[in-house]
Amino acid sequence: MGNQGRKILALADGVDEREVTPYAEAKSIGKEHTFQEDITDFDYLRDALLLMAKELSFELHQQGIYSSTITLKITYANMQAITRSKTGEPVSRAAEIYGVAKSLLDMIDKRPIRLVGISLSNLSAEGMRQLSLLDTDSREQKEKLDAVAFKLRQKFGKDAVKTGNELIAEKRFQNDNEGGVCGTDGEAPYEKT
Repeated sequence: MGNQGRKILALADGVDEREVTPYAEAKSIGKEHTFQEDITDFDYLRDALLLMAKELSFELHQQGIYSSTITLKITYANMQAITRSKTGEPVSRAAEIYGVAKSLLDMIDKRPIRLVGISLSNLSAEGMRQLSLLDTDSREQKEKLDAVAFKLRQKFGKDAVKTGNELIAEKRFQNDNEGGVCGTDGEAPYEKT
């Protein structure tokens, strides 16, 4: 096969001098957690969503992107999986992600749950929103506060800045993990997907 045969043989041996080109940008990012036991405490599930929203917000800020679609993923005890989504204005703040995920959780059947997760899609670098005369100042203040919190997290670690609700949720998960109820790894109550 001549020269072409040598190239094919080299590729088969793992020798390739071509420059690596990255694949297409991610179309979505997400976090989820599978519980060791079925969970019926929806406040507990809301805590899991709060911590996931914080992690996802950090990732969005790191990449300088926003998400227009927030999807809640649920797997019930009988292994029936469902998703519920909401598409709206682009968001990157943890409170906004959590608010949507929480409202989606509040609308599902209240049955024992084995897995909960959030995924973000319709990602873009544009964070355009419809401005309101009533909330312009508060929105700008929240975005400035988020920018400062993100810089602190980048410099000192993801856990450098936490809200009171996040501290309560983490403490609750830590206590449950010690008893073997919640996580499989004893750390964060979710995994990257």
